[in-house]
Amino acid sequence: MISRSRPRAFVLFLIGLPHLCFAPAMIAGPGGLAGNYRLAADGRVIPYDLDVEFFQDADAASEADGSRSALPGSADQEWSARVIALPDPDAPTDCRQCPGKFSGRPLIALKIIHGLRERDDDEYLYGRIVLPGQADVLRCKVWRRDDALYLRIYEKHHYSTHRLAPLP
Repeated sequence: MISRSRPRAFVLFLIGLPHLCFAPAMIAGPGGLAGNYRLAADGRVIPYDLDVEFFQDADAASEADGSRSALPGSADQEWSARVIALPDPDAPTDCRQCPGKFSGRPLIALKIIHGLRERDDDEYLYGRIVLPGQADVLRCKVWRRDDALYLRIYEKHHYSTHRLAPLP
């Protein structure tokens, strides 16, 4: 007599197989953080609006302190963001009061966020952010909710959360 449990187990295996095969593609999302967003001014941490572009960074070294990230993983898992436009016509065009080697550099094309690594689906941690008017490089994380990104900037004793709206 042929056991009926084996065909059922095989069918269940085939039903579950596509979920296992395509799981990494579903987790990675349609492009990670890639895209252009507006980081709105809040008058305290972010002095004026910045249009930024998120991209996968091929350089694994941290631009702020020259050290490599302590987390395991390859360089292609790291995300960064650079300024692509200054919507505010009164905004200065160079990085004033920025730390170290960032001081006096033009804001356009400046990589202000670097070192973001994906932890969970749509959550990126362990980043560093350089903001005009801040004397230090600050820690940050980014996550996606609906069609917007959220940026949390950690200062010494508190944090602030900012919504990054997608650019048209």
